[in-house]
Amino acid sequence: MLAERARIARELHDGLLQDAMSIALQLRAVLPEVGAASETAGRTLASVLELAERTAVEARRAILALRPSSTETIATAVERAMRRATGSVAPTLSLVVAGQVRQVDPVTQTAVVQIAQEAATNTVRHARATRLGVLIAFGRQKLRVTIRDDGRGFDPHGYPGPSEGHFGLTGMRERARAARGWLEIHSRPGVGTAIVLEVPLAPPQRDRRICDRKAWYRPS
Repeated sequence: MLAERARIARELHDGLLQDAMSIALQLRAVLPEVGAASETAGRTLASVLELAERTAVEARRAILALRPSSTETIATAVERAMRRATGSVAPTLSLVVAGQVRQVDPVTQTAVVQIAQEAATNTVRHARATRLGVLIAFGRQKLRVTIRDDGRGFDPHGYPGPSEGHFGLTGMRERARAARGWLEIHSRPGVGTAIVLEVPLAPPQRDRRICDRKAWYRPS
């Protein structure tokens, strides 16, 4: 699995990332000339350039997520990913670790980091939050990660899904299941959002059936 992830990371780096960066460089080179000829065309080209640069950033994030550091703790990885996702417009970010810190297997760590990164991205894009808090709690057999913001909140039941072109919440649920965990989202308009992820710390036992708890949602 790790070898396959490394292969995908290489292909993303050599393909999508390089192409997006090349497009952005060429657009930036012709932008002054186009803008001088037509203000409308210049604004349109600037929007395309922004999209190309954003695609390159997202591709780089995906590559980093596929290649987790074997020496990086999960708390450090989560904080780094969330600060990278929020960028210069970040709300105040606080992170607390509770319990006895333990080593987390790469698959679980990657899933947790990707979910945290997606949550931070959604906070910046949609929540208009000023504070973003993360609690990473180590139990004897499980790891619980709670991500809470003070943004404007939303109705999880009425949020657009894949059929409307929105894949963020669906991807978070899929990552939780891939790590043999479950995900809860507590939110309603005006009261912020809390995302709770719980995953087992021990690797699966051979010939032992793992009961997958389906992700569910309910407003707080």
